[in-house]
Amino acid sequence: MSDRCFIDSNIFLYTIDNSDVEKQKAAIQFLIQLSRNEEIILSTQVAKEFSNIALRKLKFSSIALSEFLEELKSYVVSDVSINTIQEGLKIRTRFEYSFYDSLLLASALENNCNFFYSEDLKHGQSIDGLQIINPFDL
Repeated sequence: MSDRCFIDSNIFLYTIDNSDVEKQKAAIQFLIQLSRNEEIILSTQVAKEFSNIALRKLKFSSIALSEFLEELKSYVVSDVSINTIQEGLKIRTRFEYSFYDSLLLASALENNCNFFYSEDLKHGQSIDGLQIINPFDL
């Protein structure tokens, strides 16, 4: 059985951001390799964050964004519920992450993920068995 891993929006964003070609290549290669061996989970929050930045900062058209979102459908996408928000608040209090990062961590835990891949959180930290990993530090 493969591990379940949660992917933060920043990893997906690097795959479409041409401003850092080396990081873009690394993100694409990382996701390809990961999808061969592990079950990838993301939340509706990740899809929303990704969409907002792709439109606003990277100037994607709605059509281009919609095409990329089709690719995200191949992953398990978890909805953010009131329970997720309540668990996120507990994580925020315990670990002093931002509200939105705490929601992502709560989503990962609700989905029984083993790993949380993000560039923005504390690499190596474990939260209730969820290992935070910066894939660019590997």
